[in-house]
Amino acid sequence: VLGKEAQFKETSGAKLISDGVDKLKKLVEEELKEGGVLFIDEAYQLNPKTNPLGGQILDYLLPEMENRRGTLVVIIAGYCKPMDDLMAFNEGLPSRFPERLVFEDYDESELLQILQNSLQMGGKWKLEDEKH
Repeated sequence: VLGKEAQFKETSGAKLISDGVDKLKKLVEEELKEGGVLFIDEAYQLNPKTNPLGGQILDYLLPEMENRRGTLVVIIAGYCKPMDDLMAFNEGLPSRFPERLVFEDYDESELLQILQNSLQMGGKWKLEDEKH
């Protein structure tokens, strides 16, 4: 259980790579010092097969996750296939992220329903094609 001082920080794989290990180290050691959650969207961008700098980020982050077990929660998110490729890169990754939530894509009828609901709720949209 995270304490009262726990923080929530959101970033992306691309931003972590762009900022480098030093900025991640500062984030973890200063902003998440008392514990917290680090949410990494599009984490598949950290795959060293597609971006060698991603390996440096993972090399720092994985031991920190182990050393801060119980105080630091890291959540990674991204599209299924690229995330599977990331997990396959290092045999230790799946054990570090044991829980997996999969959100299925919307089908065409669901997307149409979302659009129709948005229109009914007063969205400033106009359908030009009467058939749809």
